[in-house]
Amino acid sequence: MKLFLINEEISEKLRELVNKRFHARGRFKELETLSGISASKWQNFLYRKQVATQELIQFWETTYQDYEFPVSEKSDFAIYSGDKVVSSRLREFISMRFQARGRFTKLESISGIKANKWKSFYYEKQSVSEDLLKFWCNKFPDTQNWVLTGNHELITADYPSGSPIPDLSKLTAADRLTWVINDWVALDGQQLFDYLAKRSAGKISADKWENVIQRTEEPTLAMLAIVSEFRPEYTEWVVRGHAGSSQRNPFKPDSN
Repeated sequence: MKLFLINEEISEKLRELVNKRFHARGRFKELETLSGISASKWQNFLYRKQVATQELIQFWETTYQDYEFPVSEKSDFAIYSGDKVVSSRLREFISMRFQARGRFTKLESISGIKANKWKSFYYEKQSVSEDLLKFWCNKFPDTQNWVLTGNHELITADYPSGSPIPDLSKLTAADRLTWVINDWVALDGQQLFDYLAKRSAGKISADKWENVIQRTEEPTLAMLAIVSEFRPEYTEWVVRGHAGSSQRNPFKPDSN
């Protein structure tokens, strides 16, 4: 993943390029349509309420290629430290995977990062830090691309599923199973765990589903059987990481 240097000088350069290419009238809506990045983000950036973000620069360089933005020498996670947009996306995933009761204690137990730090971050008393991001993305690689960039890596019209595209090289069978669950069930936290327990007719407890989704336990064949009952087209991909002619790989638009 290409990561760009971000500072006031770079921000001013991007503003200059935007102003040259887009007339003032209606430009924020036009930019939103072209980039998929909200008009309000473009407006806040151009009116100097915030500096450039990775997603703004990535969109611009990929689309127009009229300026070569310098690449940062920082680590992947350090460069996103303090980013408000990344912070918001990470909070969303925390609420999806960790129920409210005992959330921060559980995060401390699996990350080694103090519960108070998670709590301060979650309740927006501070922005995301490098250690929180590094833990999260290493623990849950299926979420990394979305948390860091907010972008899909394939053309939306060709993309057959609704969940974020992960870094496929890092996924285990457990990660793939969790991805399918998230694509299948539009529930978060305890509601999700209770729903999965109900679908298993009580044979697999909500706590067991919670542990698998939080990556503290490995999934069982019984879990795979339940998920495959409702998403049978992904069974081979979950188990093997690729799909035959009669199955679907969710990240290959031309798969069946």
